[in-house]
Amino acid sequence: YAGISLSFAFSIGCLLRRQLTPTSLNSLTKISSIAWGFLTAGNVLGSWWAYNELGWGGWWFWDPVENSSFIPWLLASAQLHALLLARKRHKLCKSVLFIPIAAFTVSLIGTFIVRSGVIQSVHAFASDPNKGLFLIAITVLMALPALILFARNAVFFKGDTSEINAYDAAVSVAVMILSAAAAVVLFGTVFPLIYQGFGLGSLSVGAPYFNSIFAPLTIAAALLISGFTLFRQRAASAAAVIAVSAASSVAIAFFLHPKDPIMTAFAVFSCAMLFLSLITEALTKRAGQNWFAFLAHLGIAVSMVGVIGDTQFQQEALVRMGPGYGRPLGDVIFVYDRTDKVDSKSFYADEGRIIVLDKNEKEITELRPQRQTFKSNGMQMTHAGISHGLFRDLYVSMGNQLSAEEYLMRLNIKPMMIWLWLGGLLMIFGLFFARTFRREKDLS
Repeated sequence: YAGISLSFAFSIGCLLRRQLTPTSLNSLTKISSIAWGFLTAGNVLGSWWAYNELGWGGWWFWDPVENSSFIPWLLASAQLHALLLARKRHKLCKSVLFIPIAAFTVSLIGTFIVRSGVIQSVHAFASDPNKGLFLIAITVLMALPALILFARNAVFFKGDTSEINAYDAAVSVAVMILSAAAAVVLFGTVFPLIYQGFGLGSLSVGAPYFNSIFAPLTIAAALLISGFTLFRQRAASAAAVIAVSAASSVAIAFFLHPKDPIMTAFAVFSCAMLFLSLITEALTKRAGQNWFAFLAHLGIAVSMVGVIGDTQFQQEALVRMGPGYGRPLGDVIFVYDRTDKVDSKSFYADEGRIIVLDKNEKEITELRPQRQTFKSNGMQMTHAGISHGLFRDLYVSMGNQLSAEEYLMRLNIKPMMIWLWLGGLLMIFGLFFARTFRREKDLS
């Protein structure tokens, strides 16, 4: 969060001086983009770790600690969009100063959640109530004066009052969508803590709440980006993109039998619109192409493919297996061959050898899930056995031991799963590509 802290310091400095200079905006853009890149990397690596190490078959659980990293990423994304208008059109100047304050405050709240022990999570690292009180005091002492300073001095930052064009409207709506998404996730994260703090009992806000709101916001954001991108292209190209996207959504949603055809249709349409509109724009080789924005938005489209594949087309079975057991799933057969004992420096484990066969009983791959017990504290963890592929993952996790030779096994076929992280890598690559390209351009 060092980049967020520096953005916060820049915002406070500008508020104290009551001016926002081009130099300050350029510095704030550099700091915000680097912070965004590290936050993107943190979220991508965190979801990869959860997918590979926790063994529950998912990559995002809307855990409060996960959300503590995700909310600052959403606000950093909103900040980058607001800076576009602040630098080019001298608009959204107040937003540029307020968002770093909000992001820094949320980061402190996230630190409190992670380090105070107020929640029980596999991601939480401490259980010291005194540390929690100290973090709350730091949050109040840092955030409250900053908010008061903004309320007093924001009036001095008057933006350009000229007529709003399509670019202004699109970027402004993007900032509002990202900020609304951050607010929704923040509310769902802290509300159970507030509810419990007032002595009203325990309350859980889980995936249904977050998915029901965040999924439509993601679809709206994808349609906004693609709509504005098509607005700058020829009518024939725009019509072709819309037609292909509509045909793809109908074909996938109603012929491949997803879990929710309607939501899948909207998601595929928005994803296809985003992907195709960006590709057609890149092929026109328009002068002044913002490659950072192009690759970041393309990464979102690629990640959406992974999310759609996993949430709508995943096949799963929870079965009791031991040596000699086989279980068909989809177009493959999982066969439990044997159990091996593993003794490493830090843990010992039961390791299952799972052979995956096709319908003709020809071996495709071999998976090695483990049930680990750490020597230091006796804690048990599941290490999944995964065969990664471009179009699907074969995933096996090893649960509790049910008898002398049998275990509870989770078998999964996850279509397009790797695309989720390829999209994240594409976004990170876009940032470093843009920074290097801009540096070379400045030197020339």
